Amino acid sequence: MARKKKTAGKYAALGAAFLAAVVLTGYWLEDILRYKWNYEEDNAAQQIVQGYYEEDENTLDVLYLGASTVRNAISPLEMWADYGFTGYSRATSIQTPVISWYLLLETLERQKLKAVVVDATPLFGVTNDDAQLEGKIHEAIDYMRLSPYKIRLVQDTAKNYGLQALDFYSLLYRYHDRWEELEKQDFAYRAWGKRYPYKGQYPVMQTVAYTWPEDYMQPDGVQDSRSYLSGTALSYFDRMIELCKKKRISFVLIKTPVGNWDQNKHEMVAQYAQASGVDFLDFCMPDLQKEIGFDEKTDFCDNGRHPNVTGGKKISRYLGGYLKECCDLKDKREDAAYRLWWEDYALYEDILEDEELLRESDFFAYLEKLRRDRYVVMAAAQNDTAKYFSDEVHNAMKRAGLQTDLSQRSYLSYGALIDGGAPVWEERASGEAVAFETQIDGHSFAVGSFADAMVGNYTSFLIDGEQMSLNKDGLTFVVYDKVTQQVISRRNFNMGRTGSRLEDK
Repeated sequence: MARKKKTAGKYAALGAAFLAAVVLTGYWLEDILRYKWNYEEDNAAQQIVQGYYEEDENTLDVLYLGASTVRNAISPLEMWADYGFTGYSRATSIQTPVISWYLLLETLERQKLKAVVVDATPLFGVTNDDAQLEGKIHEAIDYMRLSPYKIRLVQDTAKNYGLQALDFYSLLYRYHDRWEELEKQDFAYRAWGKRYPYKGQYPVMQTVAYTWPEDYMQPDGVQDSRSYLSGTALSYFDRMIELCKKKRISFVLIKTPVGNWDQNKHEMVAQYAQASGVDFLDFCMPDLQKEIGFDEKTDFCDNGRHPNVTGGKKISRYLGGYLKECCDLKDKREDAAYRLWWEDYALYEDILEDEELLRESDFFAYLEKLRRDRYVVMAAAQNDTAKYFSDEVHNAMKRAGLQTDLSQRSYLSYGALIDGGAPVWEERASGEAVAFETQIDGHSFAVGSFADAMVGNYTSFLIDGEQMSLNKDGLTFVVYDKVTQQVISRRNFNMGRTGSRLEDK
């Protein structure tokens, strides 16, 4: 009898071990297969979600909710530096009102908020593209920590948008067909830093000039006749407003600048805000844009939808002043408990400096801005770069750490690499190619150049195997920021026989 009990116990232990192995294997596979949204290649959605949980309890004053326009436009760090209060943006792509509602509930479990700022766009409903909507909902939910709020969010989302709850509970089930899409980051993402230094903002440096429609925000302009406030959206907004009033939290509706907004939408939201007893700031209104200096030619990163980092700075400074005045927010800039906020702000300042370099088109000013410790600078020549290589150009390049004089002979192959202001490699040759490869901070950098009047010309800039060359004549610079871990500038100056002196390309 004792032997039978021992045998049964042995099989039970083996069964438990087998079950544990299956569960752990399933968890490991799920972790690999689920989508990753990082800062360098995507919109940082995953890092923003995970970063929120790294904020200490009861340290956030303001919560920002809404779609990707809010994620771009709102900089809690800008408001920190200007006014000394804290905040975090939990905005997500095409954020539905049900997501906003449960993110608010979850946040209030850990934070004693003074204000909640919500994007008004979802009041008019969300996209009808089911595939796109499902993907954006996964961005918001997949990396949330398991809690009663996440469970209820999944249930309500599945019911409201006709999705399968199992897709959110079992990511292995949802992403089982991703095997052929797997990339390096799918295996290495756990090495990413958990804290998200930009406090939920996705600061974009790119600038895309935009022109407002001719009748933009005019009372007699073209209005979207299909616009109406969604009943489902209103129910969740009503809940958020009621809860905030109950907890004595200021609730502010905002609309970031976009080209597809009109006066009719503004008036509907304004009437709803007035009836609900909350404030509404519409940054689409021309007078307010003029007041903050928002310029559609320089402050968007795409075609009139998402503000870039300079547009976000202008919006955030105004909004920060407004919140400081109406919400009695304490200035914590001298509080030692918040010293990490200054460290994060220093990274944000790096982004602003990177953006200045990205915009710079003057050759001499551009070279001056290359002299930063966190930059890896690669330079190479294509075709003839001798014609306009004057003493002024030579001296400017020497100040940037580059010594070679390219004026002595036409068609010189030339390449260089600088790390943190210190030259690592610089070489020129006539009639043959020059090339160099090295490792810096775990990344590979390779530079190549060949300039020949008869055979042909090329430049090559490889970072981790990805080609960054513009394939244009003249001098080309590729700049990588080791802190933000991204290529921030690819600039060509056509200064040879095929172009005019220091022509910016």
